[in-house]
Amino acid sequence: MKVLLMEDSPTVRALILAYLKPWGYEVIQASDGPSALALFDQHDPDLLLLDVLVPGLNGFEVARRIRTLRDDWRPIIFLTSRGSDDEVATGMAAGGDDYLVKPVSPIVLRAKMNAMERIRAIQSNLLNTREQLRRTVERLELAAHVDGLTDLPNRRRLDAKLHEDLLRSKRAEKPFSVILMDIDRFKSYNDALGHLAGDDCLKKVSGALARGIVRAGDLVGRFGGEEFTAVLPATPLPGAVVVAERLRASIEDLALPHPSGGLVTVSCGVSACCSQRANVAELLTTADAALYQAKAAGRNLVCARPLSYD
Repeated sequence: MKVLLMEDSPTVRALILAYLKPWGYEVIQASDGPSALALFDQHDPDLLLLDVLVPGLNGFEVARRIRTLRDDWRPIIFLTSRGSDDEVATGMAAGGDDYLVKPVSPIVLRAKMNAMERIRAIQSNLLNTREQLRRTVERLELAAHVDGLTDLPNRRRLDAKLHEDLLRSKRAEKPFSVILMDIDRFKSYNDALGHLAGDDCLKKVSGALARGIVRAGDLVGRFGGEEFTAVLPATPLPGAVVVAERLRASIEDLALPHPSGGLVTVSCGVSACCSQRANVAELLTTADAALYQAKAAGRNLVCARPLSYD
């Protein structure tokens, strides 16, 4: 444990040092307030022993500044030759935790050091627990928004993104586009090769789609089953069609054989809106109609429909 000892008397300082070192403490010594503050910043001690009556910047003022500088608690024990009630009250108000009256008794000093160590250990455990809880909450938050199979954003995250970005696009009076994608003939793929192979196919398709989204602010996620959605804020319909074609081609380029013949492919339905009246449900319905059109036209195609109120 690292201890900062501020004491202007060399004799008293040497005496306390002679007690602390055999007990295993690392002691940093200061003879005045400015030195104590500088050493505090430099060495980050675990506990402070501060003489109250140091000339100039006294122990009370040093304690006040340290409490202001740092949010995390460090035990402070004041050293004094007086120990009156008023002085004790002043010290506690300045941020002190305990008092030692000089001449210092080694028995009392050891007892107070042990007590502060216990409190410090409890604080450290609490901080560690709080940090562990924070990390756990972060992991749970992440898990709540990520699809467990594909590691893409899940439907919950997609829904939030769709509503947030559509509202933002309306405020900025910019176009907003979505792409719905569906793996062609995926049921027959699963039926022929089994669900494990189907899961592997979904992972490979998801990886290709994720790599195909290159613009910051765009997002692709798993909409459900073998369906995926790309959210493209500030993107007009022609630009969204270009992105959809790139995504469609990236799946074809995987060259995954389909048991029914040919390769695994996706069909894409694209929709876009510029109206202040637009809502997510209508936009997705329009994109779904375009996706159905792509399926009906032979699959592995991109079809687009604008959401219009004309």
